[in-house]
Amino acid sequence: MKNTLNTLNTLNTLNTLNTLNTLNTLNTLNTLNKLTKLLSVAIFSVSLNAFSVVLGPLITISTNHVSATAGIAITPITISNRGDSISHYSIYPAIRNGLSFNKKTGDISGVPIVASDPVIYTVTATGRRGHDTATVVITVGVGTTNLALGKPATESSTYPYSIPVAASYAVDGNTNGEFLNSS
Repeated sequence: MKNTLNTLNTLNTLNTLNTLNTLNTLNTLNTLNKLTKLLSVAIFSVSLNAFSVVLGPLITISTNHVSATAGIAITPITISNRGDSISHYSIYPAIRNGLSFNKKTGDISGVPIVASDPVIYTVTATGRRGHDTATVVITVGVGTTNLALGKPATESSTYPYSIPVAASYAVDGNTNGEFLNSS
């Protein structure tokens, strides 16, 4: 009977050890599964942050403020794009005052005609997957150029009276404006 008890004790001990080993194995497997999932989530998160997807145009304007002078051409304002391709550009409000807007490139250029208060223009680039906007403020000041002649402005006047002139005092080469018996 003592042998039977010893055998039963041994069997119980073996069963307990097997159960503990199984539990340890299961715990280890659960821990490994959790770590694997955590690690794959971390790798997935890292890889998602490693790149970005551009869904539409991403435009940049060459300058956001232009101080122009009436009668003098502005340096063209250009648009660059780092996003999706652009099908066309638009501008609001409509460009005026001698300036022009290119709907294919988004560029603004030209010669402003008259002085004006600052105008905020919004350029919109539209592509297949969306659009983007950029703004520019254009202010036109008064210049010293005579817009009619394209030369510096000068003052002039007309003498409304007539002067009797004899053929003898015709052009005599005098440059001081005096010619009647004074030259």
